[in-house]
Amino acid sequence: MEAVSELLTLRTDYAAKVDADLELVEKDRERVRAEITALQDQLHTLEGNHTLLLSMREALSGHSPAACPEPGPDGAATTGSSPAAPLVSDGVPHTGDGAARDCGRGDGAPEAGKKAPTLRDLVADELKRRGEPCSSHDVATALARAHPGRRIKEPAMRHALEALVAQGRVGRSKRGSRVFYFSAGMGRG
Repeated sequence: MEAVSELLTLRTDYAAKVDADLELVEKDRERVRAEITALQDQLHTLEGNHTLLLSMREALSGHSPAACPEPGPDGAATTGSSPAAPLVSDGVPHTGDGAARDCGRGDGAPEAGKKAPTLRDLVADELKRRGEPCSSHDVATALARAHPGRRIKEPAMRHALEALVAQGRVGRSKRGSRVFYFSAGMGRG
């Protein structure tokens, strides 16, 4: 009988401990929820301030902040609206669809009447030309040779390749730890 009594006491003690732990966890959850709400409020305020400042900058400079991004720390253009905005590798600002914009700086803008091909178009054309799967490094190297006036960085190249994969214009295959890309019309290589 003594063993049963000890078992019941142990079970009761554990149940009390679990209840106490549940209470502490619930208090922590409420505290974290309150912190998240406060941070979301701060973020909302900061986003409003950011939008206001961008519109003020646009009014003062005459350029749309999205159309004419400021150079980032590595000299590549960024929109300034997001730290995770994709870098523009060729120094020419691009819209979300990859089209180049001329901000009146004259730094590599195409001749009048001609539109420079987008990085995505160059990549897709290079993959069609090759006719076999290749890595992003291979494509970047080929494009750097073919277009010496454009600065093509590998992160931008990978971003363009992944965008083309998402559009269905390019396919992707893995061989071990390496990723290879191919023109969607080729099939897998």
